[in-house]
Amino acid sequence: MTPPHEFIAEELSARGWTHLDIAERSGCSVVLAKALCTGKRRITRVGAVLLANAFGTSSDLWLGLQKQWDEQA
Repeated sequence: MTPPHEFIAEELSARGWTHLDIAERSGCSVVLAKALCTGKRRITRVGAVLLANAFGTSSDLWLGLQKQWDEQA
């Protein structure tokens, strides 16, 4: 299983974005965006909503990835 932050990294790479772009597009702090992008912070409901807003996806996608990761650990 792939850690959720690696999916975030793939999305960033595909779009040519950095964690700064996530912060700007979602309205979260740069510190939080970087923590989500590097896996230093779990994806909670709030983080999932921020990622969904930035990437144009559902928050359930990000929560599901975190849940799968947590269950296999």
